[in-house]
This record gives sequence, C-alpha cells and structure tokens, in this order.
Amino acid sequence: MKYVDEILNNSKKHKIKVESGGAFISKGSTIAAGVTLVSEILSKQNSKNIIYQIKEDGDLLKRGDVLLSVRGAYGDIASIKNDCLNIFSELCGVSLAVQKFKQEIKDLDCQILFFQNNLPGLGEYYNQTIVNSGGLIISNNTPYLSANLWDDVDSMNELLDNLDAEDIFVEVRNIEEFNQLTVSKCTHIVCLNFTDEDLEYIRYNNNYKKIVIKNNMTFPSIRSFAKKGADYLIINNFNSQVKKFDIDFSYFTK
Repeated sequence: MKYVDEILNNSKKHKIKVESGGAFISKGSTIAAGVTLVSEILSKQNSKNIIYQIKEDGDLLKRGDVLLSVRGAYGDIASIKNDCLNIFSELCGVSLAVQKFKQEIKDLDCQILFFQNNLPGLGEYYNQTIVNSGGLIISNNTPYLSANLWDDVDSMNELLDNLDAEDIFVEVRNIEEFNQLTVSKCTHIVCLNFTDEDLEYIRYNNNYKKIVIKNNMTFPSIRSFAKKGADYLIINNFNSQVKKFDIDFSYFTK
C-alpha cells in the first residue's frame, strides 16, 4: 500500500498516458492474499503503472471479486501478469488450505500451528497469509527441540535447564519422554505419532502443559486429532496439501 498513493499522485502530476490495463479476478472464495506483494512488483516494474488495490490482504474474497487492477503500457503489463497470477494463485491457495483445516475444527477448542516459512521472496507474505487465514506461526526464534535429542537424555535435560524463553516446544516419541517433560520447564509438549491410547493418557496427565499433536494430518483426519485433547495441531505436510487457487486476468482498454 505504501506505493499506491505515490503512484496515483505521480500519475496526476505528470498526466501519464494510460494505454491499456486489466484486473485480477477471483474464480472462487477464500481470504485475499498477495495483493500487497503484487502491487509492489507492478509499481517497481514501471513507476508509470497506475495500481488500484480493490481488496486488502485478509479481506474476504468471493467468486468474481477483483483483487487489484492496473493501468499502464500494454507491453509492461503483458510481460509480468503471469508472474503476478502465480503469486496470487499460490498465496490464495495457502489461504484456502488454512481455512479448510480451520473449518474442520471450528467448534473445538484447538488451534493450528505452522512453522515460520523462509521461502525466498515469499516467506513473510506466506506467513502473513497463514495468520490472516486463522493460523498461528511458530517463530524461528522460539526454542523447538527435536525428538532425536532424547537419544542423550542428560544432554536434553541440560539443554532444557539452560533455556530461557516464554514458549519452549519439545518433541516426544513415547509416554516415557512425555512424563519427563511434565515436570520440566518446557511449555509445549509436541507428541509425534502417538497412538489413541497414548493420546488418551496425556489428556489426563499433562500437568498443565500445552499439548501439541504433530502428525500426518489431512482434511478428513484433523478433526479426530483435535478431539483427543490437543491444544494445538501441527500440520507437518501442509505444503503438499496446498493447491493453486484459480485467479483470472482480464484485459481492458481505456
């Protein structure tokens, strides 16, 4: 958005001749995403492009809604529209996937966690898209201890003793490791591939620790995990379940 006013003001001052333009149009319903990024790309590509953000990131998006329109030289717009379409399709696809997972557990006291994403160029927008769609992000700065550290129990306990953070996530593979954490200063116990019997046990023996279930979850299966007393769910195969969202680009002339 920081570029939009500058571009519009500049176009009025210099009476930029607009040759053609077009609009990015949603072909489904989700939460709008990628608008800020595409706007910045178009503005940097040619300062004479006139950009109108119809939707903001995080807005409800329905079929037929325009996300953003642009006016400028035909050649400039044609050369970059496919890249912009791919950004909209990917980020709106992320929105839709998060929403679908959230829909499955909407009546349960459970939230969905995602690891902070570091995709070059898209990382911060990817993260913001998840948050706008109702997910929570585990920051790279939050201590998160992998289950393989349990291979040396003494080292794991020493590491835990020396950590000083508001939230500390630790993975466990079995009830024995789980029980050790209930008397430690970790805040979130991440249960890996626990059986139904194990999950029933941890529901009543967690000593007020936050319970996180990390498993190979899908849209049909996530509800069953959410009902097992988890405070949070980590969908560790999330990217494989994100599908491209259908966005169209329609040209128009002045």
